[in-house]
Amino acid sequence: MNTLYEDRLQESAIFLVLSFIFMICSPLLALLYIIYGIYRQYVGSVYVFSLFLGIFAYLIVPFQDIYRQMINYYYWQGKAISDIDILDLQLNGIIVYLYQFMVNNDIPYDFIRLVEIPVAFSLLYSIFKYKIKESPTLYTYHDINVRLFILFLFFDLLYTASGVRFGFSLCVYLYGLHLIFDKNQKVKSFFFLGFAACFHSAFIMLGLLSFFIYKAKISFKRVVLVALLCSILVNVFLSTFGAQLLGARMDWYFSSKGNVASYSKMTLIGFTVFWLQKLCALPFAFILFKYNNSNSKWCKMALVWLTLSLVFVSNAVFFYRIWWVFMAIGIYMFLDIEREYFFSTAQIRRLVVCGLMFCFFNLINYHSMLARYPFRSLCKPVPYILAHHYSKQEVFKIVKENGSYKQ
Repeated sequence: MNTLYEDRLQESAIFLVLSFIFMICSPLLALLYIIYGIYRQYVGSVYVFSLFLGIFAYLIVPFQDIYRQMINYYYWQGKAISDIDILDLQLNGIIVYLYQFMVNNDIPYDFIRLVEIPVAFSLLYSIFKYKIKESPTLYTYHDINVRLFILFLFFDLLYTASGVRFGFSLCVYLYGLHLIFDKNQKVKSFFFLGFAACFHSAFIMLGLLSFFIYKAKISFKRVVLVALLCSILVNVFLSTFGAQLLGARMDWYFSSKGNVASYSKMTLIGFTVFWLQKLCALPFAFILFKYNNSNSKWCKMALVWLTLSLVFVSNAVFFYRIWWVFMAIGIYMFLDIEREYFFSTAQIRRLVVCGLMFCFFNLINYHSMLARYPFRSLCKPVPYILAHHYSKQEVFKIVKENGSYKQ
């Protein structure tokens, strides 16, 4: 047994060395080898994949949220920390301190995504690895690969890579839940949950709301009633404290002036794809409905975020993000329920099919970004890739003032 374990470690060590060599020579060339390593479940293979995702994100031409954050980033050029005020923190959270430090030390804006994405995905995988390891269920290699594949399918990697704050904050938030749900480490958990709220102001309101609903111990049958009550409370809360918490973001998220808050701003195709993609996560809702009597804390929190999705269903941007949180929690809820219940092969297959459909609709959503993505650059050595970054002048030639790509 020890010999097998030592052989496994030796194979993993060889894999890590070769994958790093391949990655430095060409990230795209390394990708196939990394996928092979993940399939073989070599130690550290997923973390190497997270580095690839960081390089992938680094090469995305800034648009939409990345473009807006880039403008904010260069705003701090030549400014001191003392210039940061409460309004800046309301708009962008504590990331403004990072912006101020980096831009005044001549660190390109794209390096934020290069670091954030690997850290975010490593947090996700750390939760997954812990739950597989500590589960009383005896998983085969195939079982683990299938469940990891489901995680890859349902966690919106493109949205995370093409943003800066919300996707990263979500991963930190999930890790905070993991610390308190799975390890009962309350102090560490509150640190991560607080950091997520400081990094993106949406998690202040949504985090508090989810906490109160969680403590209320609602049942699946009362979801609609609780959602209606929460809608009233949210409207009162926003009218009273919204401006203080969200500042100028109030108009962005909750008025017709918002760029993405209104469904009316979508085309018919965009509206159809939007809802078809959301329907792909319904298997998690069915699992929640069937096993909501489980003792799983992840199950209870999934019910909370399902309730919140109904609260904000009329707001496209908030609904999308809340539904994304529900899907992410749903993955760990699924693993938690497996500690007590057996899922048939047919149920697993349905999850995989829905995950593939989710990815298909996501490719449609991001077709403009992918059409302009410099895939050839992924074939080049990493030092060459990192030597180039998008200057403001380059971005202004490609992207309009509203963050959309020029024709």
